Amino acid sequence: MPQPSRPSLTGTRPPVALAGLLWVAAALVALLLVVAGRYGYHRDELYFLVASRHLAWGYVDQPPLTPALAGLARLLFGDWLPGLRLLPALAVGALVVVTGLIARELGGGRAAQVLAAACVAASGVTVAVGHLHSTTTYDVLLWAVGLLLLARLLGTGDRRLWLPIGLVAGVGLLNKATVAQLAGVVLVGLLADRQARRLLASRWLAAPRSPWRCGRRTWPGRPATAGRSWRSSPTCARPTAASAPAWRSRRSSC
Repeated sequence: MPQPSRPSLTGTRPPVALAGLLWVAAALVALLLVVAGRYGYHRDELYFLVASRHLAWGYVDQPPLTPALAGLARLLFGDWLPGLRLLPALAVGALVVVTGLIARELGGGRAAQVLAAACVAASGVTVAVGHLHSTTTYDVLLWAVGLLLLARLLGTGDRRLWLPIGLVAGVGLLNKATVAQLAGVVLVGLLADRQARRLLASRWLAAPRSPWRCGRRTWPGRPATAGRSWRSSPTCARPTAASAPAWRSRRSSC
């Protein structure tokens, strides 16, 4: 029985259904913004707003990205609840577009791209995480962007794509540690495939200053589980003098 051949996407990708993807994304964002002011604040949103007043490179329970984005929303819109939920709505709108682009990388035409985007937009999970300012909102977007780049890497064999993949992984670790699960699964999958395994032998992946390191430095669980002493306030934690100098510059803010 003949083995199915690996599809080559180099130069053969279908045209992107940009208008259709943007319409689906815009419809989802509009729906989320219409109901953004209902039901009041979620308890996690209140926590992120308080944490945004004590910005740090990491907290006892999470990395710094989501509180920093809450601080940006508070700076732009004050205490207006729809303003806080604007960024999550835009994030899931971007997720819808990225999903369509993933379908394109897998050989899907315009109809398939719009269908994939519409399925994600209609998902209850997407609507739920797009309604609240939470780490999960940006986590699913970063996972999708990473998978899009991975699909492109597998289709083209362009090892330079390891750099943007590393950048996405680093930003993901600044938001939530679960992106490490995706990295582990991807590694296992690449090792299990004879052709894909060759992509790991790349100087772009082994670069000593790869972008993924920016997220590893601020993984909040790593210092805590390493046995270092932490002094906590209700919203932020500070390590000992062995920590990065950036922490010392923010001692007064906590």
